[in-house]
Amino acid sequence: TTSLLAGSYEKFVFAYDVDVRGGSGGGEALAASFSTAAHAASVRCCAATSRVAASGGADDVVRVFDLKARRDKGTLVHHNGSVTCLAFHGRGVDGSGAADYLVSGSADGELATWSAAEGWERLAALDKGHAQGVGVRGVCVHPTGMMALSVGDDSSVCLWNMPLGKPSYKGKLRAGYSTAPDFVRFTSDCEGYVCVAGSEVHLHAIEEGERPVASVDGGARLLCADLVGRGGEDVCLAGGEGGLLAAFDMRQRAAAVSLRGAHATRVRGVCSASGAELCEGGLPRWVASGASDGVIKLWDLRMASQDDTGAGVLAEVSTDARITCLCAGVYGSGKRGRKHSDKGGEGEGEDAGVAAGVSPQKADGDGSSVT
Repeated sequence: TTSLLAGSYEKFVFAYDVDVRGGSGGGEALAASFSTAAHAASVRCCAATSRVAASGGADDVVRVFDLKARRDKGTLVHHNGSVTCLAFHGRGVDGSGAADYLVSGSADGELATWSAAEGWERLAALDKGHAQGVGVRGVCVHPTGMMALSVGDDSSVCLWNMPLGKPSYKGKLRAGYSTAPDFVRFTSDCEGYVCVAGSEVHLHAIEEGERPVASVDGGARLLCADLVGRGGEDVCLAGGEGGLLAAFDMRQRAAAVSLRGAHATRVRGVCSASGAELCEGGLPRWVASGASDGVIKLWDLRMASQDDTGAGVLAEVSTDARITCLCAGVYGSGKRGRKHSDKGGEGEGEDAGVAAGVSPQKADGDGSSVT
């Protein structure tokens, strides 16, 4: 089962399930799961692992949701600035079960780690990785959980020793960078990392430091990204200005797919909707994208064509809101895997449902009641 979670400027998050036989002709469809006014300001980021998703807002808080149960699991309070990035890690990041931890990054320059397995307690605050007054723009965690990378507003990069909660290395991403990166991920073979900044995707080797070993220009400003793959066979999905949707083959160091006008407006969210596996042709089975006009599309990029921007679109839906971010949770329907704690975070909502299929224009109150 795949569920998508999208955040918006209108403070709402929207969840949709991929129905593999719900579309016309028995094809895929996006079925509304729930929507709720999750934040008191715009939603800045979101992340998902298995059936659990989180959103970060300009109201300085993180909200947590159970995608399968359609349950609000609570509010995580720590930061004194907009929550700009989120990353799950642990056993669940590949869709096999419940993640162990969540890391949040903020415009206040801090990272916070949370226990995703038991009670959503804050475990540590990491506050010495970037210069004072420099916000965190992106974060990722090594699959072992021993290291993390964060990037800042001033193009700084910090390698963290996660068990100690201290920086192991600090540097600046200067060579090849015209602007600070908004996205960072370890490659699937853990030998490097990928950053997205401006119109370019940069591939770094860990032993080479801050200088990229390869860069690919997307031809337009890139506003969102996701990295998917296994064993070093990685594809960087990206969306940007002019409705651009692209997939960059990081081994070939070239664009495998580049669709200008894939959406009518700028693409603000993109993710693999089928986990980490790549199909024949080196692309995910499903890719989801969301644009600032509120439209979410589900794609098979293997069928896509620049000459026909409708080719490859399996399903689409309009949220009637300005989308700011998008993520996907892939989980099984059985009872296998470790059960999450039902305890919420600090604040409201640990046992509350969320409203099903409510648009921002039609919702009343905070959207937390079950319908």
